[in-house]
Amino acid sequence: MFLFLSFPRFARNTSDTAKYLQELSSYGIGLFGDQGRIDTSTVTGKMIANIMGAVAEVELENIHEQTLAGRQQKSQKRSLERSAGPVWIFFEG
Repeated sequence: MFLFLSFPRFARNTSDTAKYLQELSSYGIGLFGDQGRIDTSTVTGKMIANIMGAVAEVELENIHEQTLAGRQQKSQKRSLERSAGPVWIFFEG
């Protein structure tokens, strides 16, 4: 049995979660989570671990989308600043 403190660090998506849990199980190794008391040696624990893997996948996708949107917004702001050009003021007098 291994103790883990942060499940999202263990697996970032559902396919990785299932793969890692299956591989560890084949060696007779289970995981026990300090947060939430997840024990993957039980059927319920495996189900909760897979649900947490799905949540981690959604969070990762949201971070990716927000980062991409921020980069696009910054790029648009830069292109507007570049296209404005210098402002010339002439005084007669």
